[in-house]
Amino acid sequence: ARFLVGLLAVGSGVTAAPVNPCNVTLLKQLSHGACVFGGTYGCADATSIFVHNCSGQFHCGDGAGQDVACYSVNFARAECSCIPPPPAPPSPPPGPIIGGYGNYRYQYMPELLELPAGAEVQHAHGLEVDPAGNIYLTYVNWNNGIQTNGTDQHCLVKWNPDGTNGTFVELGGTALCSGTPHGLKLAHENGELFLYHANCGTQPPRYGSGKLTKTTLNGTILWQHEGPFGQPKSLYRPTWWAVPPTGDVVYLADGYGSSNVYPFTRDGVYQNRTFGGKGSQHGQFNNCHGIGYDPRSGKLVVSDRENHRIEIFNFDDTGTKFGYDSTVTPTWGINGTQRPCNFRVLANATNRSMEGMVVVADLGADDQSKPGVARGQVAILDAQNRLVSVIKVSELLGAQGSIHPHDSHFLPNGDIVVATWRPGHISYWKRLND
Repeated sequence: ARFLVGLLAVGSGVTAAPVNPCNVTLLKQLSHGACVFGGTYGCADATSIFVHNCSGQFHCGDGAGQDVACYSVNFARAECSCIPPPPAPPSPPPGPIIGGYGNYRYQYMPELLELPAGAEVQHAHGLEVDPAGNIYLTYVNWNNGIQTNGTDQHCLVKWNPDGTNGTFVELGGTALCSGTPHGLKLAHENGELFLYHANCGTQPPRYGSGKLTKTTLNGTILWQHEGPFGQPKSLYRPTWWAVPPTGDVVYLADGYGSSNVYPFTRDGVYQNRTFGGKGSQHGQFNNCHGIGYDPRSGKLVVSDRENHRIEIFNFDDTGTKFGYDSTVTPTWGINGTQRPCNFRVLANATNRSMEGMVVVADLGADDQSKPGVARGQVAILDAQNRLVSVIKVSELLGAQGSIHPHDSHFLPNGDIVVATWRPGHISYWKRLND
């Protein structure tokens, strides 16, 4: 009889449900790609789960099991353990959180940079500081047309120079904030101030739908362009702008796409030239994530993230010259694992001893729950690009949600603000005067 039942089941056309030896269930989807059991997520074995073009919060394991956050980065397959981690060491007694060393030690100020009510930050991406010292953050919300499980429709927040009074910058509306707001760059042009925004995708899977915008400081949109301009869609996900102080040309880094750098006019017109491209030779990039103007040298600086280096380039005001000059090799962290996201130079410092110093946000490994991987940190360099201190952000603030530094910026007085990618968080670090 059992044999006959088995034959009937085979012949009936009924497909057996995927096996579930790890007892996984989806608690909350966190990706634009659908999380489907047996397809984009499931059991890698009895003690771990896999995701592929799916990110989410899951419950899995034997007995009571445990909740697991598992992320597919760049749509690739990833595996996460269902085995509970060992007990955490006892927490240190309450007290200030201090990072850095030598003459550059910083205290975390948890009461500063509070987000306005209603802010739902999925990823904190780009920072800027205007000449008055006001602080700006661009972020990805949870209701941006790709993820739609939130209510926040903002993407830009401004704080006073002392880190208080966080308020939304609202005039850009959803036209500015839909998709994936990423890079933010302040520009001084003819006595006025503007913000250049790089959005690395408005439609899933983001490739080909990058959006470029120029606004006033209150978010009013002056121009906006979406989509590739001649490139294959699969090779276009722009990440950051460089805005030199002179000339009519600005530079766009297509970090998550082609690893090219593209010149545009300040009115947003592409100049039909391409620099860089994918590779490891000097002048080529493997994710030219950040780009900026260095006022000390008058050169452009590219954070070549997955080549673990920072590259410096000569350029001219016409957008026809972009030539390799030199390299800054990171000396913090584990060699070959550094992932510099952005290179920010302190100019017009009120603390003149810090004029020309640099702060570099280093992302660290995508999954920092694994032992021995690179941790997210912020490196501080002197005016000659020599390492003088490191704030180990993920070790110090991981419990508060600061794990992957994605951008960092000096304030005029030498304090530092840090934006972390996942989960989205912003932190204020006050320099200690010993």
